[in-house]
Amino acid sequence: MSGVVLPLVLVAVACMSCGTVTDDKQQVAEACSVLRTADSLRAQGVLIDDSIALARAVTALGSHQRRHADDYVRACYYYGCLLRKRNNYTAAMQTFINAVHTETQRHDILGRVYSNMGSLCQKSSEFELAYQMYEMCAEQFMAAKDTTMYYFALNAMAYELAEQKKKTETCSLLGQIEQECTSTEVLTKIWETKARMYMHSEQYDSVIHCVNILHKNSYTYAVTYVLKAQAFWELGQNDSALYYARHVMQMPDASDVDKYNMLYITSNYDPSIDKQEVLKQTSERADINNYNIKPEKKQLAVAVMLLRQDMDRKPYFVNHIYLLLFLFFIIVVWLVAAIIIRKKHAKSAKDIEKQRLQLKEDQQVIISQYIRIKEKTEILNSEYNKHKNSIIQELERNINTLMKSENWQKETEWDDYDRFCETANRHFFMIADKLKAKKVLSEKEIRLCILVMTGCFDNRQIARLICYAESGIRNYKQRIAKKLGISSKDLRTYLFSLAVGESISGNWDENIHTPKNQIAGL
Repeated sequence: MSGVVLPLVLVAVACMSCGTVTDDKQQVAEACSVLRTADSLRAQGVLIDDSIALARAVTALGSHQRRHADDYVRACYYYGCLLRKRNNYTAAMQTFINAVHTETQRHDILGRVYSNMGSLCQKSSEFELAYQMYEMCAEQFMAAKDTTMYYFALNAMAYELAEQKKKTETCSLLGQIEQECTSTEVLTKIWETKARMYMHSEQYDSVIHCVNILHKNSYTYAVTYVLKAQAFWELGQNDSALYYARHVMQMPDASDVDKYNMLYITSNYDPSIDKQEVLKQTSERADINNYNIKPEKKQLAVAVMLLRQDMDRKPYFVNHIYLLLFLFFIIVVWLVAAIIIRKKHAKSAKDIEKQRLQLKEDQQVIISQYIRIKEKTEILNSEYNKHKNSIIQELERNINTLMKSENWQKETEWDDYDRFCETANRHFFMIADKLKAKKVLSEKEIRLCILVMTGCFDNRQIARLICYAESGIRNYKQRIAKKLGISSKDLRTYLFSLAVGESISGNWDENIHTPKNQIAGL
């Protein structure tokens, strides 16, 4: 039995679901047909007046607003405008709020929705809230690339600033429009905003000037004549105030409040009108008007309250799914950033370790090179000392031989000294030539230098050898050192460097006879 009942149930459910899908498609098609009719009427400047069809369209498209977001926004816009026209402001505001929470790309429709919301706020004298709505309206028209409507929205923002008596901000915004906008309609409309601004700042001559420009451009709304009549009345120009007040009373688009105000102005200048009767009628009409518009004001107050509540509780993401997606995106970005940072740190650590190892290897190379240089230095010092000792020993032998000769003090002996030195040692032979080449020492001073260089004689022995007083040998050495441009205590080191070779003698400047570096260790 169950094997028969279960398939029947499944078939019934399938048939019901197919019927539901078919009905939904039919309702959406009917809603789209209504919207096409509304679009064609709006192109002719007429608003669709079928509230039942629009309500059905909103309901049908609202159940599928994700798939038909653009159509749903259009339906909400037309239905909200119709509700507003019939003074059902609360329902109109709620419909507009539903429209702005829809994910749609119809920025032009959203701009018109925000414009209607701003108009409702202005009607209830909520100028600051109206400014916010017109600001959103300008953003939507900018996204839609509709520059004309964008500047109309900016002008509406300036009008709300003027109503708040913010003259500086109003002038700044109007100046921006005049610099950027090329639409004649917009440039004409801003003069009404200027007139309202000057009226609040009590600059009545400027109000009249702005209204005159509006009239030159065929801008003949009742509000302009009301502003002009009030301006002339404040300036005390009775005839002009009376003329425009009567003109307003004959205009069909003038409101009852404006007509009552103009009637009061007329009664001040026209003696045929009983002022007390006018005040009485005005008071009675005002009471009637207040009674009539009390429900309207209540509707506006509720509409503004709905808007404020929506702005207060409206989240950045309307849908919880989008909030979850946003959080997921944040977490993914955070994880990716953490991985990238960790990789960078790991790479930096590897680079630092690599540089440390390279520095350690370089340090080992430098140490080994230093050891080799130290060993070579010790070898060179040993060879140098051996060479120096051999030269000194040769010189000592030669000097001893010279001292044993009978005529060692004769000039001839010293004349043959070069030849003798060459025989004894070729390096020692070069010292006399080098000293002579400097051309600063005498022959006797050169001989003293040779004796000093050997290091085998003290001052007493040198004095006896060159037949000179022992007390003057020290001064003699100082004079020689001064001529050579060195210190007297470095005389023997300098002379020995001349005898040993160029590598040591290169540490003195041959031209000015001053040492370039101090010779250490000699």
